[in-house]
Amino acid sequence: MIRFTNFIFRYPKAPSPTISVPDLVVKDGEFVLVAGDTGSGKSTFLRAMNGLVPHFSGGEASGTVDVFGLNPILKRPSDFSELIGYVDQDPSSQFVTDRVEDEIAFVLENLGYEQGAMRRRVEDSLDLLSISDLRKRSLRTLSGGQAQRVAIASVMAVAPKVLILDEPTSALDPGAADEVMAVLQRLVDDLGTTILMAEHRLERVLPYVDRVIHVTDRGVVEGGKDVRSMVVALDFAPPVVEFSKLYGGGIIALSVKEARRMVTDRVDILRLQDSWSNRVDSKGVGNGTLDEPIATLSGVTISRLGRRIIEAVSFDISRGQSVILMGRNGSGKSSLLRACAGLDPIAAGRLRICGLDPFTVDSSQRISTVGFVPQDPGILLFGESVEEECRRADESAKLKTGTTAAVLAKLAGGIPGDAHPRDLSEGERLLLAIAVVISPRPSLLLLDEPTRGLDYGAKSRLLAALSDLQSEGVAILMATHDVEVAAKFVDTVVMIGGGSMISHGPTRELLTHSPLFAPSMYKVLAPVPVLSVSEALEVLGGEG
Repeated sequence: MIRFTNFIFRYPKAPSPTISVPDLVVKDGEFVLVAGDTGSGKSTFLRAMNGLVPHFSGGEASGTVDVFGLNPILKRPSDFSELIGYVDQDPSSQFVTDRVEDEIAFVLENLGYEQGAMRRRVEDSLDLLSISDLRKRSLRTLSGGQAQRVAIASVMAVAPKVLILDEPTSALDPGAADEVMAVLQRLVDDLGTTILMAEHRLERVLPYVDRVIHVTDRGVVEGGKDVRSMVVALDFAPPVVEFSKLYGGGIIALSVKEARRMVTDRVDILRLQDSWSNRVDSKGVGNGTLDEPIATLSGVTISRLGRRIIEAVSFDISRGQSVILMGRNGSGKSSLLRACAGLDPIAAGRLRICGLDPFTVDSSQRISTVGFVPQDPGILLFGESVEEECRRADESAKLKTGTTAAVLAKLAGGIPGDAHPRDLSEGERLLLAIAVVISPRPSLLLLDEPTRGLDYGAKSRLLAALSDLQSEGVAILMATHDVEVAAKFVDTVVMIGGGSMISHGPTRELLTHSPLFAPSMYKVLAPVPVLSVSEALEVLGGEG
């Protein structure tokens, strides 16, 4: 059992407590979701359970924390290595070896496991996360989603009693996320593992968890309610919950299955197709003007370390158009973005951004031509404070002083200017990097998983800012596994599979073609090709 009693933690120089937990109990074998706004303190709360807070973070902690009889305030984090498995928001920051199977074996070696037992546990972890095919791979060659699964496998090798996960599905494609959630459910049901998970993509996790702990915007950690009661009280909600609040007559659905049953109990979904066919499709090319290509990819082929990553990919991106790259983890989306950003050369084909080869464009010209935000936004941040980052960005792009700070305020108001970027949450750090990159208004904006670590409100603000850029003629190419964002924002989808382009077309057509990459509301009303809650309610309202 885990118990917090009058626990308060404050980072150094912070004007108020980062988190406070008056009284909270997590029972043995519970599967608990930790929810809250970006930057509310969820990660700090999770790290307080294995001693990373305050021993590695610094700061002051008071009150008591009891984790199966041990107090992490008094004990070292290493004392919890066999009791608690912890996976950070940035899994690659935990890696200490070069190969996948070596990384999984590392903790076992340090704990003195016998060779035969260690090999069995490594094999079990590879199978558990369905990554046996990656065993010999270099960690440097993994995609963000593959790295996430390797990190989970490495902590599961020890068979910890408690598993703590910070945004475990944020970098995973929908299929991989479902597989990981199913694995976690088996750990709870079959082995009695206690799991605490912070996650913003609630649509992926609500059907699995026993309880929701809410971290308020003041850092107060609240628990004790069941999932449905807590979700109703939250200001943010996934599409299925939002839909059921408006359509369910007081009944809250937590899964697509529950929401679909809610609909089929009232109407015949097949009859809704007639109503839909009379409506004008609001998606498609959108703002793109197809006679003004910003980016042209023709037969683009990319290789790395002797391995073919992308082969013969061809499509154009027009002025003011938004295009999304979708596909399974490791399909080559990030590699394609890096090539478009001019960071990596292509092995064959032709790639032009504003008529230029991005790999040959000098850094000063690249700022106004192409902006790139990678999965790890920290590599773009060099200042000692948020204020310094914004000032340096203005100077580099020759912008009016205060331009980047104003963009950041729209994306994430409330971030202190004197805060160090590394002290920000993952989502706040991402928004800072995005503000730095979009302030110069590049002709082409490249975004790799831009909603990772963002709550629903932050996503809405980001999409509004991106829509404004589109209206100014900025073209946007985005790689993401967040199908709900794609359904709301993107004009065109490019589906990547096995290193090649599988399909290319309007968002509605492609997102309703594959159940794996379909948004929640399409699954609720399939085969009616709705993409959002508002469209679903409109169709159902028309049915009367």
